[in-house]
Amino acid sequence: MRTALLGLAFVACTVSTTDNFQNPPPPPPATCSVDETVVGCTAGSVGYACMSDRPDDGDTNLVCSAGTPGAHVTTFCCLPYAQYFTECTPDTSMVGCADPAFGFACSGGASPADADSRLACSSGAPNGSATTYCCVSSEIAPTCAPAPTIPCAGASIGFSCTGNASPGESDTSIACNVGSEGEAGATSRCCVPFLQSQGACEEDQTAGCLKGSYGFSCTGLNRPEASNSALTCTATADPSRYCCTL
Repeated sequence: MRTALLGLAFVACTVSTTDNFQNPPPPPPATCSVDETVVGCTAGSVGYACMSDRPDDGDTNLVCSAGTPGAHVTTFCCLPYAQYFTECTPDTSMVGCADPAFGFACSGGASPADADSRLACSSGAPNGSATTYCCVSSEIAPTCAPAPTIPCAGASIGFSCTGNASPGESDTSIACNVGSEGEAGATSRCCVPFLQSQGACEEDQTAGCLKGSYGFSCTGLNRPEASNSALTCTATADPSRYCCTL
């Protein structure tokens, strides 16, 4: 038997609780819209273009990158992330946490990667009552795995790799340094947020840089600092190659 439901109207509800959490949370500002052409948004992150504001302004279900200004809009990579339940909120203050990476400020001893296994994060830096992290939403080859216990400077992120593999070979959103020998023949590397491009600069492990520094090959007048201003770079004997420190 079917029961007919007639004359009923369904109305969406918004509830504000005593802890000021609005359910459902507000969406991104009207000045922002999804843009699938934004480069570097991988592993579940989504591109946005904004005329003003940030996509995560008010939307507690997103965390977005610092943003790359363009001629008319600023573009962001944004990750679905429940700020309210993780005690982690967006933070763009960490030097070197460049697009398309995500900056977080977390309280209560939380790490952003605790809530999202796709995130690989820096070891964290104290910032008042919170700890700040720089994270990438990565598509890393199975020969490498995040290793936050590796002592990496600033916004760089630690990885342990089988043999001489480098995470930057499979993920163009990061670039990795000349690593050091780890346990059981593995290689320990620190990787910085860096949007690699064949038309600009790419990680180059053969540039002849010292252990712990970052090697790049660049085209034309491009330099690595344009992709991450926290890098300090010097050209090698080959003017298209650079060695950089963080």
